[in-house]
Amino acid sequence: MDEYANLVLAIRQVTLAVQRYRLRAARAGFGVGATEMMMLSQLYTTGPCTPTDLAEFLSITTASMTALLDRLEAGGHIVRRRHPTDRRRILVDLDPQARATLAAMFAYTGEATASAASSLSTAEVAAVQRFLAELVNAYDRVDPVAGFRGRSEADRQDDPCSGPPAASRAPGG
Repeated sequence: MDEYANLVLAIRQVTLAVQRYRLRAARAGFGVGATEMMMLSQLYTTGPCTPTDLAEFLSITTASMTALLDRLEAGGHIVRRRHPTDRRRILVDLDPQARATLAAMFAYTGEATASAASSLSTAEVAAVQRFLAELVNAYDRVDPVAGFRGRSEADRQDDPCSGPPAASRAPGG
């Protein structure tokens, strides 16, 4: 682990920078907090999700999710509609204006990422992409209390709200 201490610190710094940006973007673009912004970003990345799937993604109760959805819907950021094949279920999706705002925000971070990566070779970029994909998978397998929980990539792909990585869904992502 000691051989990776500097890498762990660098990743922590990147994570904090992303969190700071998310907070600034949440306030400037939507007038919401971090949890709301995380949900909006998830909808942008994966597309429509059920409230239950979103509650699980955010690790909140379904009652809290209902309150969050009510706030975001009142703000004009999301829409709720019937599931196309199961009328008992509801899907949550972004309002078109919210989608456009998020697209611009992700384009800005895409530009920043491209600038930071501009000195890397094609092979180095591919290596960084592989590492980041492995890091996401590893983080998804960590329980904050118990440590690694052994969740496989197959389990992650079965998660209806995990979707493809933002980079494969939207430019700049």
